[in-house]
Parts: sequence; C-alpha cells; structure tokens
Amino acid sequence: MQLKGNLTYHVISTIYPRAGLTPATAIASAFDSNRALQNSDNHYVTLGGLTGFAIDKETDMQIQANLYRAQNGNAILAPLTMPYGVAVEETSITVAVKYKFSDSWICQAKLGYFESKNDTSGSRTNFHGPLAYVAFEHGL
Repeated sequence: MQLKGNLTYHVISTIYPRAGLTPATAIASAFDSNRALQNSDNHYVTLGGLTGFAIDKETDMQIQANLYRAQNGNAILAPLTMPYGVAVEETSITVAVKYKFSDSWICQAKLGYFESKNDTSGSRTNFHGPLAYVAFEHGL
C-alpha cells in the first residue's frame, strides 16, 4: 500500500498592491496599475493511493486513485491582465489485474475512469471517460 500527498503554496510576487495609479498622459487616460499588476498564484494539492495484492500464485491485482486540484483562477482579471493562475481538478481511479500464464507470458488488463474539469479554459477542455486495455508481454 502506498499513500501520497503534496500541498504546494507558490506565489510569484509583483509590485501589487503598491503600484498605485498611473497618471494620465496626452494619449492615455489614468488607470489603476494594481488591476494589471497582479501576483501569480500557483497553489495546488495532489493526493494519491495505490494498493496491490496477490490473488493467487499467478494473479496480482492493483487499485490506484489520484486527485490533482488547483483553485487559483480569477476570470475577472482576464480583461485587465494575464491571469496566470489555473482552476482545475483532475481525478482518476483504475483497477488492474496481472496474470502469469508461464515464465515467459504475462497478461495485464486495466479498467479505469478519468475526469478533468478545467475552468481556466472556460470548460472547453473538460473530459471524462473510461479507460480499458489488455496487454500481453513475452519475455525471452
């Protein structure tokens, strides 16, 4: 059994919130520079678990689950500046079986489900769906 977790707090600092007002010129009106000069946040958490066990002498099973989550997106900043933060959540769970036919032939089968919700892209890159595959390995 394996459990993992990672909590990251990361900020790229700018002069925000001390930029103040940019004065008007002959070709541009005054504006609040703090709205354009934002800090870039990249806080996220990853969690995962993996367990495996022998069913019998020839068969092994493995179960794995993962989560990645970042909530740094701020769509309100998009018209004013480049909003570097992301808002995304990705999850997956898989179950795998490995069967040893002989010393040289092994079969692996995996079933799983993956889901990604990405608010940063306006949800245009969201996906979800199953995973299934079977693989045969031959050793010499």
